[in-house]
Amino acid sequence: MTIRIGINGLGRIGRSVLRAIFEVEKYSKQIEVVAVNGSLDASLHAHLIKYDSIHGKFNGDVDFSDSESWLSINHKKFPLYRERNPENIPWDVDVVLECTGAFNKHAAAAKHNSEKVIVSAPVADSDVTIVYGVNNHMLKKEHRVISAGSCTTNCLAPVAQILHSSVGIKSGFMTTIHAYTNDQNILDGNHKDLRRARACALSMIPTTTGAAKTIGSVIPELKGKLDGTAVRVPVANVSMVDFKFITDKKVTAKEINEIFENATHEMINRPLSKPIYGKKFLGEVQASTTEYLDVFEECRSTSTTKLPSEIEFQKRSNVLSVCKEPMVSIDFVHNPYSAIVDLSGTYVTGDICRVAAWYDNEWAFALRMLDIALII
Repeated sequence: MTIRIGINGLGRIGRSVLRAIFEVEKYSKQIEVVAVNGSLDASLHAHLIKYDSIHGKFNGDVDFSDSESWLSINHKKFPLYRERNPENIPWDVDVVLECTGAFNKHAAAAKHNSEKVIVSAPVADSDVTIVYGVNNHMLKKEHRVISAGSCTTNCLAPVAQILHSSVGIKSGFMTTIHAYTNDQNILDGNHKDLRRARACALSMIPTTTGAAKTIGSVIPELKGKLDGTAVRVPVANVSMVDFKFITDKKVTAKEINEIFENATHEMINRPLSKPIYGKKFLGEVQASTTEYLDVFEECRSTSTTKLPSEIEFQKRSNVLSVCKEPMVSIDFVHNPYSAIVDLSGTYVTGDICRVAAWYDNEWAFALRMLDIALII
């Protein structure tokens, strides 16, 4: 079955979503772009799709018409609307991917004329927040406005979930060392946040993030246990989560790394009495990622009695990875994983542990939005 989607907003995330549909076979086989809505002429949108300073040139065919307001990618033609109000966009789609950042309240996002809306930002009153690969089981048929969280939440959530399920997290604090974004100024200028008003390429800029607190709505067992902050740094893409936490049980840095290595390379193939992520603490993992069954889908279709916490159902092969080499941020541009744990950055001092995870805050997040679209 092909999913018909519309994309509202062709900024950094919207263009990444659009590009991924035509660049990644998994999505191009299952998703049809019916229409897009943007603020620029078709010619400018086409140019920015074709040539990207961060992700490189798109190798496919891109065409456009300013007079008729359409775009064409790989000979697939679709209309380009230029509507400010969601209710005026004539979508004929199954799912709208809301990528403007402007409609991050339920009532605003719900104005889209579509059955489902996936928002590329935290939405406090959304029907549900889904971090793909972490809490898919919370998604219900009746949910209409679905928040994909944030790029940072998508990095932190799988890391925190694995740690909490294996060694237990009493409390934790996250710092995201984050690339600058379009919300900041190239040179000093107007901004409601006086620090973001400053030139983004010249300073490290402390700011806020709700990513850690959002974890509570994604992993209820961690509600109220995590907090965080952000520092915007002078790089255009790729960020890092620096996560410090106190565990329920004593653990070494080596053991933490083993947990993540096992989590990325192995999956269970049947429901168990409790989740298992690694051999050290929670038993043997029983199948490689190339052999795993989609335990969640199997259990959902055959039983209504098992609690989500009793099943390790996640397809982590496209969400979590590890890095053993001494790499730097630019090495992770266009990386598809939500979180790449840097094993050299794991430390334990007393009862305080530290884990670092890289993430492409544009590309990986765009892919997770599409992953959500495929399961709703």
